[in-house]
Amino acid sequence: MQKSDKFICIVFLLLIFGIFSFYPIKQLMIKLGHSYIDIDGNWKFHTKKDMGVFTWYYNKVESLKTSIDNRATNYFPFYEDLVSLYSKSNQSLNKFLYSRYIPSGINGDNEYVIKDTKYNRLYLLSNKTNDDIEKRSSGLIEFYNSLSENINSDIYIYLPSRYEFQKSLNKGMKYRDMSKYIDKFTANVEGITIKELFVNSEKVYHDYFFASDHHWNMQGAYNGYTDIMDMMNIKDYNRAKEIFKVNTINFRGSLSNCIKSKEIYDYLYDVDFNMLEHTVTVNDDEAPEKYKPRSIVGLNKNDTPFYDYYIGYYYGLYGKVVYDFNQPEKPNILIIADSFSWSIDHLIASNFNKTHIINLMYDEFKDKSFNIREYTEKNNISIILFLQETHTTILDLYDHNISERVVW
Repeated sequence: MQKSDKFICIVFLLLIFGIFSFYPIKQLMIKLGHSYIDIDGNWKFHTKKDMGVFTWYYNKVESLKTSIDNRATNYFPFYEDLVSLYSKSNQSLNKFLYSRYIPSGINGDNEYVIKDTKYNRLYLLSNKTNDDIEKRSSGLIEFYNSLSENINSDIYIYLPSRYEFQKSLNKGMKYRDMSKYIDKFTANVEGITIKELFVNSEKVYHDYFFASDHHWNMQGAYNGYTDIMDMMNIKDYNRAKEIFKVNTINFRGSLSNCIKSKEIYDYLYDVDFNMLEHTVTVNDDEAPEKYKPRSIVGLNKNDTPFYDYYIGYYYGLYGKVVYDFNQPEKPNILIIADSFSWSIDHLIASNFNKTHIINLMYDEFKDKSFNIREYTEKNNISIILFLQETHTTILDLYDHNISERVVW
């Protein structure tokens, strides 16, 4: 081994040691009463004198973690195993502070990943302050009220609410009650029909959502589809013949990937139904082969345990998709969508003439405004459906700036 290689390895191991040692120090500080975890999941100190070098250490560790994640994977073949061990160590130490719900890491949006040790599942907790969320909530309510006053189309909102928004479930988590923001939203938005995914038990929630990922699974998505049809008072809608397992590949979703947990995984399911003849265009061109392949042939990425099969199977990362079922007796619909819609947008579309799906995160819409009135009038659209993560629709927690980019 050359001298320069030895230096690189030593530096890398020192960095790993520094990161590993951070969590015992964090736990000790909390146990001794010098610091605490606040309602938003943040590590904080009781007084300024408690901060000192530990705040500097905390900031440096988080910065190093990000830097190593971005650079080290390609150079150190066992890095993912080290990070997985690191995650397990963090979770084990957190058990001294928490019983069932254990803070286990953060995702790319700096939300906190919470592990439910009773059911071996992962949830998300927002890192936004209460003041910030209140401001966001009020801004989105104002946006939708203004939209309903200025657009002639019938407007619907469907909320596929995750665990932290479920009033009947998250009391034991002892974090911010997010369900009140749905109550506030539905009570103050006028002229728009709103429906939330109904969950009345932990079993139902586990049936509807992945354990390792932030999306709903096919059972939850299909239930959302039937809810949407009922919300729109469509009685004779296209129903599934069966919901089937795609195959036996272990899918470790976005949350497992965040904390590099190999133990928490799911299976992919899809829906089989009588699909009418139709055409699909993507960004005004013929749909490419990789659009919604609904197949994992060639996608079995054995080189990584954290390949995102949800994206690979439902691939829909495009700004504009149009389904044409050539049913002129039925209305045209516009769906303002995100990845939650990928698994059922074709099902929804089969009940309409033309279905226009706009995802503001991609292609021509990523960096410019979308004139919704101009688009609906040009395409003879009489129905608008907002089908996005609840976080996005009512709080815009991911800063997609929907209230600024959707104009009329």
